[in-house]
Amino acid sequence: MEGLAWRKVGGETIVVHLGRKIMYGLDAAGGRVWEALDTPVSLGDLERLIPAEAGTEEAARAALLAFVADLEREGLVAVEPAPPGPA
Repeated sequence: MEGLAWRKVGGETIVVHLGRKIMYGLDAAGGRVWEALDTPVSLGDLERLIPAEAGTEEAARAALLAFVADLEREGLVAVEPAPPGPA
């Protein structure tokens, strides 16, 4: 998205919303997801970034969905619906 800048600083990823002048700090896992969002990516692709030690698959998926929803709510990403499957 336009109006954003980001940089890795140590083990953290710092994202700056230039228009709102707000900084966000993402931990290592959030930073991996953020980097993957540099290009359009599916939820399935993002799920593959979650390490096995993140807990159950369902808990990891719920945490990922919540994280992406937070990013969208803050105006940091735009989420598009998945294309319809085969008829």
